[in-house]
Amino acid sequence: MYAVGQGALAIECRENDTLTIKLLSKISDEETTLCCIAERAFMKTLEGGCSVPIGVYSSLKSKKLTLKGGVYSLDGSKSIVDEITDDIYVEKNSIRPQEHYIGIVAPHLPHHVLNAAESLGKKLANLLLQKGAGDILKEAKLKNILLPPPTK
Repeated sequence: MYAVGQGALAIECRENDTLTIKLLSKISDEETTLCCIAERAFMKTLEGGCSVPIGVYSSLKSKKLTLKGGVYSLDGSKSIVDEITDDIYVEKNSIRPQEHYIGIVAPHLPHHVLNAAESLGKKLANLLLQKGAGDILKEAKLKNILLPPPTK
């Protein structure tokens, strides 16, 4: 597994610059966009960031998005890992359309697919939290606060 969004290329532009967003949509990679949405939703739900020991692996094959995620103690002695897969292209009773999915704008993709990718990330995070990931994360965050910054 790797860090959330590892290896994905992102381009930023002004939120209301519809012309640039439309141009960028032409070079957007569908699999990367959907995987990043799921990964970022996973991390956000776990209240993670750069210093929190979270790993992911995602892939899109045959319209099914698979997300594997793990939460680890800083010393590696504890971990909780699980994986879920969903056919994100099947239209379900979708949440109301939104413009941004975990900070990603993707007007070229159907809202129900974007919602499903985001929901998959949240679902996996909540599954790990039910299995005790919250305790591991709390411990890791506390140790990060108490540890002195690295010396140069």
